Amino acid sequence: EESGNISVDFYGAVFGHARKIKWNFGDNTAIDSTTLSPTHTYANKNSFLISLSIEDPISKRSDNYSTLLNLNDYTPIGNDPKIDEDIKIFPIPSSNVLWIEGLDKTKIEILNVEGSILEAYISNKTIETIDLTNFAKGIYFVKLSGKKGISIKKFIKN
Repeated sequence: EESGNISVDFYGAVFGHARKIKWNFGDNTAIDSTTLSPTHTYANKNSFLISLSIEDPISKRSDNYSTLLNLNDYTPIGNDPKIDEDIKIFPIPSSNVLWIEGLDKTKIEILNVEGSILEAYISNKTIETIDLTNFAKGIYFVKLSGKKGISIKKFIKN
């Protein structure tokens, strides 16, 4: 384990009118919440089993999700604190095309909410377009790896 505070933004999906939401962050920290998008700070690099339980008392439906979060390979965004400001993705939400601006010899990966890589590109351009016509509606992430570091941005396909 290596020490250092690492903040992680989580995103959950919901059906109906969820009223009971419980996050377990895998580090002996759990919260009952009304938010599907909490931020949690980890004190150490490690692997954590994350779980999300959602209940809808109206429909009597419940769902449980879990995934492994591996922070052992975590790399800070880089030495330039403005990397996220330098890179723009638009429009959000997107229908068929996502534009990425501010690139410089960048590896582009499109990830689903589980973190699986759906597509990967190497771009030598400063502006890149990503064709989203074959993507289902939902939440995705674009991971950009370049000289300045790594940036992960969320986008919505509608």
